[in-house]
Amino acid sequence: MRLWISLAILLLGAPSVAAAEDRCGTYPDAVFDQADAGWGDCLLHDLGEAPLWHGLEPNLRQHIRFTFTEGHGLWTRVVNIIEYADGGARVSLRSVLTGPRDHKRQLPPQSATVTAAQIATLNQLAEQSGVWKFDVGSWNNPKDLVIHCEMLDMERANADGYRFSTVWISCSKPAKLVPLVTFVAQLAGLHEMPDGRY
Repeated sequence: MRLWISLAILLLGAPSVAAAEDRCGTYPDAVFDQADAGWGDCLLHDLGEAPLWHGLEPNLRQHIRFTFTEGHGLWTRVVNIIEYADGGARVSLRSVLTGPRDHKRQLPPQSATVTAAQIATLNQLAEQSGVWKFDVGSWNNPKDLVIHCEMLDMERANADGYRFSTVWISCSKPAKLVPLVTFVAQLAGLHEMPDGRY
């Protein structure tokens, strides 16, 4: 059976994450044109996370959100890094576990202060990786056959507008992107597992 599913994906291409009527609005429609993008859309909506593409809040300098979605849907981890206009910054982590019958359990959120030096490193790594070079983009090759990879949707809102990109982070680890993802994970207290998931 798995072989037939793999062949169908290979021949037909990766299916869209959600039809337009099934989307929750956390991501703009253009996100769903990317291969396997937008897995966190409705969960972010259910958590009350703001759609960053609607614009930056006035008291913020930038808002970065990384949403890690485990390939079998067992968990989602949401990392928010918020830099305030006054120079202060915070990182927060929200984790949602999905159990039998799609029962979702949210773990207690965690947060910490982020220093100016850490924000400078974050910005430098983002610049070096080119993660925000396109409005909406993907690090995935839609011709690759991947199954059950952990997805990572990366967003940033700042004075320049909204940027989004996605990657199969547990299966595809672009060398330019890994230092940024590793740094963000460390800020949030996440550790990479032996299989590449966070």
